[in-house]
Amino acid sequence: MRLGNAMLERLASAGIEGARAAEALRSLLIYTLSFAAHEAPRANDPAGQARIRESQAAFQSAKHLGRLQALSEQLAQHADERTFETGLGWLLDGIALNERQGRSRSGL
Repeated sequence: MRLGNAMLERLASAGIEGARAAEALRSLLIYTLSFAAHEAPRANDPAGQARIRESQAAFQSAKHLGRLQALSEQLAQHADERTFETGLGWLLDGIALNERQGRSRSGL
């Protein structure tokens, strides 16, 4: 709860309050917790590199999916701290942009 309150305080300092702040907080928590849940099992996976190679081979074999195949090496890599930071930045940029434009996806 302290994390949620701290995030709401940060949102308020950026001018995002009320129902829109609750909506933004929900999105941020879902992103953060989902990322952690998705990546936690991989942190100590002794077969991590083998799984990356298997994923890359699967992407490369998708001849009928050219864009997926072309990015096989990048897509096969496990998400890391940089991935989290990039995604969080995009999410925060979107929240800020929607606030500046006075709109939200849910109509709040």
